[in-house]
Formats: sequence, structure tokens, C-alpha cells
Amino acid sequence: MTTESSPFKRYWRPVLILLAIALVLWLAWVSMAVLIPFLIGILLAYLLLPLVQWMERILPPRGKAAKARRVISIIIVFVIFCSSGILRRLYRFCTGGSFNGDAGQSAAVHAARA
Repeated sequence: MTTESSPFKRYWRPVLILLAIALVLWLAWVSMAVLIPFLIGILLAYLLLPLVQWMERILPPRGKAAKARRVISIIIVFVIFCSSGILRRLYRFCTGGSFNGDAGQSAAVHAARA
């Protein structure tokens, strides 16, 4: 006794999975402008973690500050990183400016001046 299933019953799960994947990809594409700063933040946190861990190891443990070594090392690394100008250059690059002091001016403006 065999029962024949309709094509819809046989393929409903793969079709729904493909639709769900398409929906997730579409949402990622639509919200890309919002997601890029978060992705840059995740990348920077990943790249700066070894420096924070090294700084935490070299800080001497003293009394109450021993518990706050991680926070102190994060603050030190953040101040060094921000003062180095890397964030400013990264912001200029992401907003379409260049590194020679003309942030916000597009290539079309430079071409019109030439």
C-alpha cells in the first residue's frame, strides 16, 4: 500500500528553507548601512584583544586595582588607539574622503577642478 504524496508535501521543507535564507540575505542587504559600523567594531575588538591581554598581564596587581586590571588596560589601549588617529582615518575612508585632508570631497569634485 503506497501513498503518493503531492509535490507540495514533498518539497515544502526545502522551499521554506530557501525562502528563509533569501529573507535573511535580503534583510542583511537592506540593513547593510546599519551593520557595517557593528562589523567594524567587532573587527577592531578582535584585533585589539591581544594588546589588551598583554597590557593586563604587565599591569602590576595592587590592592583593589587588581580586580580592575582589565578595565584599566581597555581604557589605556582605547586612549592610545584613539590618539593615534586611526579611527579618524578609518572614518574618512568609510565616508568617501581621502587621507590627505579633503574629507567629504568626492572624486567628481577633484576631476572638475583638474
